[in-house]
Amino acid sequence: MGIGQEALIADPVREVQARGKSWCATFEISNDPSRWVQFTIDAINAGYPYAEEPNDRLRALGVLAVLAWEPNKYASVTISSDDAGAIAAWIDRYFADVLSCGGDYVLHVTLEDLDA
Repeated sequence: MGIGQEALIADPVREVQARGKSWCATFEISNDPSRWVQFTIDAINAGYPYAEEPNDRLRALGVLAVLAWEPNKYASVTISSDDAGAIAAWIDRYFADVLSCGGDYVLHVTLEDLDA
């Protein structure tokens, strides 16, 4: 986890912010697509491989609210910042801490218009 990963994540986050609410950036671990995070202007959706509620686990990352979740599948959350750097740092920490990727992981990024 660190500045290098955050910088790589921040550019697609800025792109989504610039393009608007219908856009989404999907970040996947290149060799493990079960470890993923999606960023939209309104929420962050992410793979959540745990049976217990995500509130305690995600509180340390700065989640404002868990919008929805399904055990062993996903969690949708809001965070407290609209700053691309802070969002990128949050996503990086999610990969490192929650998805147990550590600090040295390789991402595949896809940008898409969900209204297209």
